[in-house]
Amino acid sequence: MTQSTGPYLLDGKSGVPTGLIGGDYELLEKLAEGGMGVVYRAWQRSLQRSVALKMIRGDRSATSTLLPRFRAEAQVIAQIDHAHVVPIYEVGEHEGQPFFTMKLMEGGSLAERLRQAPLSNREAARVLVGVARAIHQAHQRGILHRDLKPGNILFDGEGEAYVADFGLAKQLQGQDHQTTGGIVGTACYMAPEQAAPEARLGFTPATDVYGLGATLYEMLTGRPPFKAATFDETLRQVRFAAPARPGLINEEIDPELEAICLSCLEKDPDQRYDSAEELARDLERYLNGLPTVRASCLPWWHRMRRGLRRLPERRPEQLRAWGRLTLGIALDSSLACLCVYWLIRFNTGPLPFLLCDAVCLGLHLLMLHALRGQEGTLGGRARQILLQNHLMILVFFMVTWLPLGPALAEQGIHRMAVFHLYAIFNGINFTLQGRLWIGFTFLGVLYFIMAVILAPPRPENALLFGALQGGTHGVVGIYMLRQARARTANVTR
Repeated sequence: MTQSTGPYLLDGKSGVPTGLIGGDYELLEKLAEGGMGVVYRAWQRSLQRSVALKMIRGDRSATSTLLPRFRAEAQVIAQIDHAHVVPIYEVGEHEGQPFFTMKLMEGGSLAERLRQAPLSNREAARVLVGVARAIHQAHQRGILHRDLKPGNILFDGEGEAYVADFGLAKQLQGQDHQTTGGIVGTACYMAPEQAAPEARLGFTPATDVYGLGATLYEMLTGRPPFKAATFDETLRQVRFAAPARPGLINEEIDPELEAICLSCLEKDPDQRYDSAEELARDLERYLNGLPTVRASCLPWWHRMRRGLRRLPERRPEQLRAWGRLTLGIALDSSLACLCVYWLIRFNTGPLPFLLCDAVCLGLHLLMLHALRGQEGTLGGRARQILLQNHLMILVFFMVTWLPLGPALAEQGIHRMAVFHLYAIFNGINFTLQGRLWIGFTFLGVLYFIMAVILAPPRPENALLFGALQGGTHGVVGIYMLRQARARTANVTR
């Protein structure tokens, strides 16, 4: 059974127009429907491929009203030749009704993904880099999108993100085909200047930068910056209220990424990023582990909090393996320093110290053997850290108790000064390699402070250093194990 609606015949069960569109396209199913058009999955017979086909919704009276916007959208997409904009294949007409075809996005929309869970820090940043660059090219072509939101970001089968739906796009210098009044866009994601009825002509690239920030906000938190019970209340919040800090909603959010997001959401357009390209560059700095422009304005306590909270985007099993590794180093180092203190108190010769070193080496070998099955998880970095730690212990005993030790003592260099040097070495190690130790770079400062405390030679230096060594590695290890447990829970949720 079929029913008529305007120029198309609809299948009574699916609501999909029957027959060939443009003589070449067979419509298979409806994918999405918006205020202006309907998007179908279609089969192009001539090229034997699946495409997305968009046509104006409704009857001929609606067509005459929406036709300028529909044609403008096709023209806009054709002007933006970018890897992260859904490409247009063909523009045509069928029985007087316009349509155009595009690449079919098999991966669905960002909105669909966010219904399951927020994205991780790095995944959210990676997605937005490509989207921001696509929007920047649109701006260079003199085009504003004005409706950036998760529903208009689509993924192909490989997981790459694309900007879609330029139905509300506007030429920076040209005619506005939006005919429904002064407010355009989706309330939850529109910039304050869009939410003001009198600001119809006040749109700039900063308007889209805000939309990118609102999208990033939802990627990180799972919800838009503003969403009230009514449309008017949402607009009021957009214009006058401050968004809740993303970190208060999701404690896993990196403060640097939060600073980037909130910079995009500034009420004053002049306080946002100067361009979508500048935003993309800052996101790339974040992904590469470099200081970001906006995060440099964070207070020092936020930057320290970042060091405490930031974890590389590793899988739970990776964090679990690293946690066990660092706990093993904490136990090994603490026992070694306790043995050294005990041997110093009894004023023993070099042989017991060499025996202590052999025990430490044995513990390292046991850890390597235990983690051997997880080498794919830890990589060669685990072995490097273990061997580096043992090398420092070996050098410590050689300098202190082998024949070189008495020579140094005769020159007035006390054997306990080695703990002072060891603290300096660890301070440098944590400072330079802190990102590998899950971002605890600031722990290097504690070692430098301990180096000052250990400067006067005394036997208790062994206990003090052992407490710091065991404590810092223990905190790191326990924190990683807790995060592994939390991320496992998130995955299984």
